[in-house]
Amino acid sequence: MGNDLNRDVSLPNRSDADSFHEVESRLEKSLLDTVVFKASLSYHTGLEMIVWPWGYTYDPVVDDARFNTMASAGCQAAGYSGCVEASHNYPADGLDMDYSYWRHGTLAVTVEVSEPYQPDPSVLPPYVDRGLAASMAVFKAVHEMARGVRPIVPTPLPVYSIPRFTREMREF
Repeated sequence: MGNDLNRDVSLPNRSDADSFHEVESRLEKSLLDTVVFKASLSYHTGLEMIVWPWGYTYDPVVDDARFNTMASAGCQAAGYSGCVEASHNYPADGLDMDYSYWRHGTLAVTVEVSEPYQPDPSVLPPYVDRGLAASMAVFKAVHEMARGVRPIVPTPLPVYSIPRFTREMREF
């Protein structure tokens, strides 16, 4: 069995030699290192929210306020329950958004598009529509911030964390 592509990139605490084992991961690295995107999105399932770096540590990123603004705009547009730094839901090493932000300063987020990990195809259209709304709102916020305009997010969203993954419970 191969490596989990969602955990196959390097971080400050893990070298490239210990990462990028799979062809797909090496191709993604090549793309990220060549193009150096201003912002990027990854799509996952398991929650309905938007998360940002870091997944491997609880330390906040320097751009935490910018990420919160982007994620709040996306969550508001999609009707998601909230947004948070990824590690506050579950710690995970080797996330592509961590690599993109750490290595290149890319404003990279993950859009968690549905609570079911594998939704039945008959119910996909609403998830796709909400994911698209979230994506467009995130990129609009990035564009406005780049122009020096403060993005308008109608109401602040709560910082959301699944109770079973809170730091206090992990340390218990």
